[in-house]
Formats: sequence, structure tokens, C-alpha cells
Amino acid sequence: MKNAILIFILVAMSPSSFAQIQKGAGYFGGVLSGNYTNGENPAGSYSYSNSSNSWNFNISYGHYLTDRFAIGIGAGMYLSDYQNESVGINFSSTNKQSSMLYYVAPFIRTSKKISDNFYCFANFSLQAGTGPVKETYSSSNNETELTNATQSTLGAGLTGGLNYFLNRHFALYLSYGNITYNNTTIENDDESDGTDKATSDALNVNLGLSSITIGLQYFINNNTDKK
Repeated sequence: MKNAILIFILVAMSPSSFAQIQKGAGYFGGVLSGNYTNGENPAGSYSYSNSSNSWNFNISYGHYLTDRFAIGIGAGMYLSDYQNESVGINFSSTNKQSSMLYYVAPFIRTSKKISDNFYCFANFSLQAGTGPVKETYSSSNNETELTNATQSTLGAGLTGGLNYFLNRHFALYLSYGNITYNNTTIENDDESDGTDKATSDALNVNLGLSSITIGLQYFINNNTDKK
């Protein structure tokens, strides 16, 4: 991550034509991110291990109504897998869960020019999504249990960052920090009366290095001022 930030700074210091955001400009962007964790914890005669991985893919388009204010929409897919294993002398169990979430995320963005080619921005987005959840539990004492469910989410998020224009079409972006709220409902597909339903709320504030995202955006209908 530190190397990526250094590359961003070095590129930003390179000479280029001066660009500025114009009313009517539009931009395309995208995010591809992943995360993987793995751990093991021996505890006496038992051994516990768990692993998880997740991927998020998102594409978006924004349109500037003025030279500072833009509206847009994003769409994406979030996949996650989790596995937990417990092994003892006379007992063992495995719990696996996988989910896939398809979502849309309308947003608004406000930008302010700092200097030639540099802009800071704040981005506020809403998110709504749905997708399947599959959970499998097996143990040495019981048969394998399979549960199919459907998840639905509603949320909102706020983040900030920087844009650096390489030319009138391409701009590097660096986002840092995010505040998110999500309401998630998971309903068992086998329960027609809706009694097997779980709802959770989560508020997350991340100001650490893990919140940093670096990417490239493509602008259309954007003018360049050359000096």
C-alpha cells in the first residue's frame, strides 16, 4: 500500500497539461478489491481453524451538473466465503458459508479544485442489494445440514479523496476513509411464513490505511486548459 501511494505521488509530480472539470463532463470508474484471512488456534485437546475470502467488483458512471457537483450510479457484485473447522479427540465439525450480493449504488459527489490538475472530493452513496446465502454444517455426530437463504441490504456511505488529472481524459484517484451504515436481512428460503428471519445493523468508521483505494477514472466531454 505504501508503494502504491508513492507511485501516486510521483506520477502527480510529473509535468502534464492543466485540466479542469467542466459542467457536462462525465466519468467512468471501477473498483476490484479482495481480502483473504486464515488462522488457527489450538486450545487444549481441540484445534480451531478458520479462513475467509471476499471479492468486490464495481463499475460506476458520474455526470457533472456543474463544475463542482455530480450525480451518478454504480453497480457491482460482492462475493464472500467463510469456513470454520473444529477438531477434537472424539468430535469434529465444519461450518461453511458462501454468499453473493448484487447491488446498485446511486451517489452524489462534490469536487473542489486545489491547484492545477488537483481536485479533492467528497462522495456520498446509497446502496441496495440482494443475493443468495448458502450455509453447510457437518459434524462427526450428525448428517450434513444445508441451509439456503436470501439476503437483502440497504446502506449508505461517505468517503473523501483526491483526483489528479494526467490529461483531459484520464485522472488518478485516491480515496481515504469511509463511514458506512448497513441494514441486512437474511431470510431462510425454506420458511414460507417468514419466521426464520434475522436482521442486523452495522455502523463502521474506518480511517486506517485499509480504507485507501487507488485507481483510474476516464472522463468524457472534459476540456483542458494549456499554459
